[in-house]
This record gives sequence, structure tokens and C-alpha cells, in this order.
Amino acid sequence: MTGLTTAAWRNATRSNNSNNCVDVALMPDSGAAVRDSRERGRGQILHFTRRRVGGIHRRHEGGGV
Repeated sequence: MTGLTTAAWRNATRSNNSNNCVDVALMPDSGAAVRDSRERGRGQILHFTRRRVGGIHRRHEGGGV
């Protein structure tokens, strides 16, 4: 997965102070990478395609997530 070393990570807008947070980075292929904000580069990173991100967003907006 290219671009992770220079990715601009940001804390997700729905994250709160309970340490249940994720960082999100938009990828050059229009997808997104997600990581646990407590791990900051030490843990797993999930990569979602643009299509998958759109599907998650639509389900969330519709109350399905």
C-alpha cells in the first residue's frame, strides 16, 4: 500500500475522549486508511477502496451502522 509513509492522518470526527478513537488518512487512489489512534503506526492499518468507503458512509447515514 503506497502513500502511508507520507499520509496525512487525522483523528476521526466522531472520536471522543474515551480512547475509542481512530485516525483516518485519505489515500492517493481515493480510498481511505484507518488505524487505531492509540497504536500510531505500530498496529494494523485497514485500507478501504473508494467504493467501500462510499458504502460505509451511505449505511451510516441511513442508520445501518
